[in-house]
Amino acid sequence: MGTHHVSGSLSPETKVTVLQLLDEIKTNLPFTIDLTIEERKRLPKMGDSSWAFIDRAHNLAIRNPDFLPRSFNVEDMTQVIEIYREMHAIMQAAKQLYERLEDTYKAVGADAFSDALAVYSYAKMSNPGLAMDEALKEMGRRFGSKRKLSADAGVGAIADAPEEDLMDLGEEFSSLE
Repeated sequence: MGTHHVSGSLSPETKVTVLQLLDEIKTNLPFTIDLTIEERKRLPKMGDSSWAFIDRAHNLAIRNPDFLPRSFNVEDMTQVIEIYREMHAIMQAAKQLYERLEDTYKAVGADAFSDALAVYSYAKMSNPGLAMDEALKEMGRRFGSKRKLSADAGVGAIADAPEEDLMDLGEEFSSLE
């Protein structure tokens, strides 16, 4: 049996604390919004060249406000730019945290699935009696669509498969989200 990617534990108290801290972050950023997929698609993409364009336009508006219509508020533009600049550091830190959380979550899931595959394989090789047959039959359904077997034929066909094939089947877990 291989080693797990992650060792440690997450206590119920720590989980509650982390969730409370995330709520506190939301509270401290009351202006955050939730866009629909369509709204996200319609937004212009931001990059280095976009930022340079914004900076030049802002400087132009500050130095030459006379050409702008009265309805255009340079102070509002300045405020939006300041929020963007301030949020950049927060976004970078949040992105790094999210990637670590996602990697840990996927690795722990893969470890759990690998352990489950080992249990399944050991149970099949132990020549189980009626006590485990129903559980193995249910577990075998997990592989039914990949092997294109009926639910009833799944356990027998998987039971005859080499252990390497079972581990290959486990790799499909890593692509699931």
